Amino acid sequence: MASNALGLEDLVAAMPLAAAVIDRSGETVTANALWLAVAPDLAEHLSPVPVGAQRLRIRSVPAVVDVRASRMVAGDITHERCVELRVAEIGAGDFRLVTCADVASLEPHDDGLAFESRHPLTGLPGRRLFLELLGHAMTMSDRHRYQPAALAIGITGLDEVEANHGLAARTELIVAVASRLRASLRPGDVVAHTGDERFAVMLPDVDGSYLAEGVSYRLSAVVNRPFRLGGASADVELFIGVGTSVGAKHPETVMVAAERALEEARQIPVTPGSDTAGRVVVADGAGHTISVHDATTDGSAIPAAAPRQRRIDVTELREEELISYFQPVLDITDGRVVAGEALMRWRHPHYGVLSAGEFLGLAVNNGLLATLTDQALVCSTETWAEIRDQLGPEPPRLFVNLSPEQLLSRVAVERLYHLLIATGLPATDVVVEVTEEAMSTRFGEMLDVLNEIRSHGLRVALDDFGSGYSSLGRLRHLPIDVIKVDQSLVRGLENDRRARQLLAAVSTMVTELEVDCIVEGIETAAEAAIVKDLGFRYVQGYHFARPQPADEFAKLTGIGMAVRGASS
Repeated sequence: MASNALGLEDLVAAMPLAAAVIDRSGETVTANALWLAVAPDLAEHLSPVPVGAQRLRIRSVPAVVDVRASRMVAGDITHERCVELRVAEIGAGDFRLVTCADVASLEPHDDGLAFESRHPLTGLPGRRLFLELLGHAMTMSDRHRYQPAALAIGITGLDEVEANHGLAARTELIVAVASRLRASLRPGDVVAHTGDERFAVMLPDVDGSYLAEGVSYRLSAVVNRPFRLGGASADVELFIGVGTSVGAKHPETVMVAAERALEEARQIPVTPGSDTAGRVVVADGAGHTISVHDATTDGSAIPAAAPRQRRIDVTELREEELISYFQPVLDITDGRVVAGEALMRWRHPHYGVLSAGEFLGLAVNNGLLATLTDQALVCSTETWAEIRDQLGPEPPRLFVNLSPEQLLSRVAVERLYHLLIATGLPATDVVVEVTEEAMSTRFGEMLDVLNEIRSHGLRVALDDFGSGYSSLGRLRHLPIDVIKVDQSLVRGLENDRRARQLLAAVSTMVTELEVDCIVEGIETAAEAAIVKDLGFRYVQGYHFARPQPADEFAKLTGIGMAVRGASS
């Protein structure tokens, strides 16, 4: 069977949503059970089979596509659903991998204000769907470049409007607030309606607290403008709690931090007579308050009563304050450290060591990103050269991250070549990481750059594999030596049979491709044991070792380490 030749039957069977391989004429080659149930409703959309993504409304049993909610709905009652159909080329383009996932039920749920998908009044995502989207953003984010943030928003003034103008006016005002929030944000940001007087906003790429604060001030100013309700005017005030994902592993942690910050914002009295549109309190992923400010009607900020601030000015960063940390990659069979991934850090004179997510966003705003990433490449290479003699007779490889812009401009690539000569590092010691997402655009140009890099003796790793919708047909043509499996494929391994089957299919694939494979993001002993049982050899994650300074990395590499939680 054609699907056997492509090796996709196991992959399709393991996918947690409706999936099938279809030929150009629309004939199904192989499919999982979920697909067989929903196929009749999708038939008209699959001949011909368009590549890309589209959203459709279909009449279907909820259980067919509401897979991620883990709710099987009995009976034969059907209602309209909104689904997303994704189609990607595989093989030489003769076949298509088609998946169908539920976007949201068009019928309201009866869970009170817990709202699993959409709020029935505003149509915005509810708390559960919001947390799912936030978790997805945390998983998809490039941990070296940005950190998502959540805003918990509370509104005051609704009760007064209802008392003066009635319940209909209150309802109209809530919808108007939702509309203003949506209009004030970027297309990629998410607004959710989590309660009668509460909203939430997810900012997927704000690089810590600074930009999230700026968005909060702007939202406060926009929503503070008077609303027209028929012939009357109404005002509301916002209190906003910002939770950053710095130091957090789970979306619930970020949301709880934001909600606690919101409660703190409500408890601090507003200065009488001040030109205040609202209050903004920022907390990190551990729930620690970073700053307390009032948002003014012009969108700026002034210190609130009893402020606790941490203000970071990236223009003050001196080159000698930029340091490199290294996160070990281990051979799970014997505990050897086989590689170190270089990560940028700022040794701040007042706040200690800051992760890249806490200041790179500021660098973007100040036009300093190219300078900082260039300095980071120099720092990591020179630091590695300094400690290489301490890393044993067979030193680990150095993994360095280069962005698509750095690769395509070739400036950083040329700089890396010169650094190897200047430091004496063998080219075979260095692995250049490129993300799966980076390969999705300007594919031909990126292919030329990667081939050039390998011609100089360096190795190439495809990072975040499994986090996107790249064509499997392209994978066999990529000039890569290493595949790094994204942490999203590791989550839930202990309790999810399909997740284990999917990872097993990846193990088989990399073996056939004859490339090394590193499984990232392992955080528990159970995950480590399963990954080992599935045949993977190289691992990385907080369960084994966190990013650490060069001297600590050298000590760890010199003595080796016991592999925790993965014994046979």
